[in-house]
Order: sequence, then C-alpha cells, then structure tokens
Amino acid sequence: MDMAKSSRMRMQNLNTLRHHCVLALRSTPMRRTASVVALIALATLTGCATTSEATSSPSDIVVTPAPSPPAADVTTINGTVPPGVPGAVVQSLTLLDVVDDNVQHLVYRDTRQPGTRSPIHQHPYGGTTCVLSGQMTLFVQGKEPQVADEGECYWMPPGVSMAGASTGDDYAVMVDTFVVPPGQPVWWVVEPGQEAVADEFGNGDQGHM
Repeated sequence: MDMAKSSRMRMQNLNTLRHHCVLALRSTPMRRTASVVALIALATLTGCATTSEATSSPSDIVVTPAPSPPAADVTTINGTVPPGVPGAVVQSLTLLDVVDDNVQHLVYRDTRQPGTRSPIHQHPYGGTTCVLSGQMTLFVQGKEPQVADEGECYWMPPGVSMAGASTGDDYAVMVDTFVVPPGQPVWWVVEPGQEAVADEFGNGDQGHM
C-alpha cells in the first residue's frame, strides 16, 4: 500500500472515531457506561474534538524535548487565586500507559472532591480532560474560565499556568489524557508549597471519598 493511500485510510478512521466520540459525548447520562469511558480515552488520543477546540491527530503530533521545569512561584491565575482548596485528587487510576513509535500515551481516571482544585501547574506537552460526572472548571492564564460538565472536554495548552477546580456539588470524575516523550512528566506543579502533589497521577487511592 502506498503512503498516500495509507494516509487517506488513517484520516478516514480518525474522522469516524471523532464522529462516534461526539455522539457519545452528546448521549444521555443513562447511556454513558464504562464503554464510553474507553471511547473517550481512545478518542482523545486520536484527535477527538473537545467542547472548545479540536486537538491534533497522531500524525500531527510533534513531541519535542521539554524545557527545564519553571520555578514553583506562581500563586495566581489572571491576577486572582483560583477558587477551591489546592491538593491532590482522591483517586487516580491508570487506564493506559503504552509507548508506541517512541511516544508515550497516558490515560488516567481521576476523582476530585468538590470544593478542591489542582495546584497551579503547567503541562509541558498539553493534555485533555473529559468529565464523566460532576463539574470541572479550568482556569488558564490569559483565558476566560472554561466550565466542563458531564460529557464535556477541555484542552490544556502546553507551557501555560492553569488550575482545574471541582466546582459542582458532587465528586468530579474525569479522564485525563497525555502524549509525551517516554518517561517525561505530564505536568509541573508551579504553586509554592504544593510540590508534593506532582506525583499524584496513577497512584490509586490518595484520600477518603
């Protein structure tokens, strides 16, 4: 099979996956089962459109070496301390951790207590969050806050300070997806006093629900 034909088939498969992802995210809560969790995780890895903007397909991903971690001295987003108590999620489960073509694909199922937020942090390579239940609000430097309810996603741009807060009445359950060079961090905590939270991803139960 020549390269052009292979590329066309790949894009057709990606477009089909995007279509099914959108249908899943628009479905009723009764239909959002465990299979939808897997679909969201797979779709975010392969370029599923989020609620605000499209992510790249794998063929467009260029994973370059990250710069050195910034100093942990950021205390505000857009001049204001983000709402909520900073700290780790209460649970983080690894759904996928695979290296392919010298690129590491990581998917986590994370649960955050209402009224809490992530410490201010940066993602050196960006990432995607899809909310399965509850509500998350993303505060990003230079942008308006973005609210994601059940079945919605948001993109976390690389190299920008941000914080994600559980702003609903119930626990927020989400799928976080990252594509990084093998062994590289998915995030850096830049809020002083919160550095210990940096290893929360994939560490199982970390608190009481």
